[in-house]
Amino acid sequence: MKINSNNFNMYEDLFHKLPVGIILINKQDNITLINQTAGEIISSEADHLIGREIQTILKNPSYEQVKQLHLQVEKKDTIKETNQHVVTTYTPFLSNSDTLDGVLLVMESLDNFKQKVSALTEADFYHQILQELLKTDLIAFRILQTDGIELFSSELWKSEMNDDNPYFVDWVDQLAMKTLTARRERSDRYQVESTAMNAVDIITKPIKREGMLSGCIQFLKKEENSALKQQLKITAQMLRKLEKTYQIEDIIGNSPEINIAREQAKIYAETSAPVLLRGEKGTGKAMLARIMHMTSNRKYYPFIRVNSSFFISAADLKEAFVSISKRGKNGTVYIYFNEEPSILLQNKLLSLMENQPSIRFVFGVKEPSQLAEWHSAFLDELQRYQIVLPALKQRINDLPLLIDHFVNHYNQKYDTQIRKIEEDLMDCWKTMNWPGNIMELEDKIEQIAKNISSFTETVGIDTVKNLPKNPNTYLEKDDDGLSLQMALDQFEREYLFNALEKHQYNKTKTAKALGVSVRNLYYKMDKYKIERGVT
Repeated sequence: MKINSNNFNMYEDLFHKLPVGIILINKQDNITLINQTAGEIISSEADHLIGREIQTILKNPSYEQVKQLHLQVEKKDTIKETNQHVVTTYTPFLSNSDTLDGVLLVMESLDNFKQKVSALTEADFYHQILQELLKTDLIAFRILQTDGIELFSSELWKSEMNDDNPYFVDWVDQLAMKTLTARRERSDRYQVESTAMNAVDIITKPIKREGMLSGCIQFLKKEENSALKQQLKITAQMLRKLEKTYQIEDIIGNSPEINIAREQAKIYAETSAPVLLRGEKGTGKAMLARIMHMTSNRKYYPFIRVNSSFFISAADLKEAFVSISKRGKNGTVYIYFNEEPSILLQNKLLSLMENQPSIRFVFGVKEPSQLAEWHSAFLDELQRYQIVLPALKQRINDLPLLIDHFVNHYNQKYDTQIRKIEEDLMDCWKTMNWPGNIMELEDKIEQIAKNISSFTETVGIDTVKNLPKNPNTYLEKDDDGLSLQMALDQFEREYLFNALEKHQYNKTKTAKALGVSVRNLYYKMDKYKIERGVT
């Protein structure tokens, strides 16, 4: 039988435990793999035989015939150095494309061979096992004798079977005995209805030679419930979004620009140097700052987010810096420049970075033009490590992935059944400028999910036209400017944001100063997408 080279190396640990010699010979007649038993038969350390030509070890090797005709050859031979007689079996070793890679040689001593009373030799038995193993990519397996006694099991099989479910273990044992009794291959599935997470397939194959049964081999394969897996993935993403514990996989997209940003974030996450995040409004700078924090060794320490207006409006700038130094110790401080920082503030921030080495600072800026007039020393410190987050219009090919991500998220949140975005709406969205970028897209999809029927499965342009207007300023503007409601919402959001910064995001103090309940404050924060987690 022709043996394929696929997955040969996966079973190397098994080969060294076999009681027969295994040698792999390449096309140049050199030994490339040899197990410990073969080394003992030849009376040499197995490692010392790697690279040697097979004709220097055996007197009359038959590998040339196997190489030319691709046929299996069985014969008796003699080891040159010891004159010991051995029984050898040569088998062509083929690549996945059915071209010859070399020859597989199985050997055992003739004395040992003659002592066996069984019509099947151990070489036959293990040769059949090798053939079965080299025909599959499953590495969770075990080998049993005809009486059901286990001869060998792989580490992955042991780990999969090492659980507290005796019914499953007993079920697998029964499958082996049924196969040994019926003498034919069978495939069975085991699934726990209560979890439905994984189905376990057990494939049991009898090992026979010339019609005589010599044992069986069992393979284990897990088949995941992809629908449930996807649902759990979405749930995990929702929890990370709610708790602000984002991970790298929460950066959605495959465009070159976003791939570069993702890889830079992985690298920069471990540095203690300040990092500058550049990108338009809504591109995800704050989220990326949190991802860098959560994927670093600082994740168990605070993440502090402040806007530059917090320092500008602070009554006592020194007290504000002292507060940040205490609260951000060993953690990450993300500072977003929503206003142009004065030279004084830049110098103070530079001094803060120098005097607080335990804190990693991440800065966010909207436009590169903002950097033109900055203090050179401060700017030099920030520009050492930069990540540019592309605008949505620059990565429009990521739009379907982003839409799918947000649709799955809000389907679960609002119990909707959106399955498809119609081509007319998709084409329309692809031509938009998206001034609010990812945040704007997310808001659009959330508005759709909140306002459509729970039975709606497809969404097109007509569906969107009939939805209530979104109050966010980057979404809907009249030709003459903002509507009254939009202007009021914009003012309320800015006023609320300034109050939170003034009281360092202490919700109780902020609610008291505004004359509202804490519950009402949380409602307003959710409405205007102001993060609750900043403390």
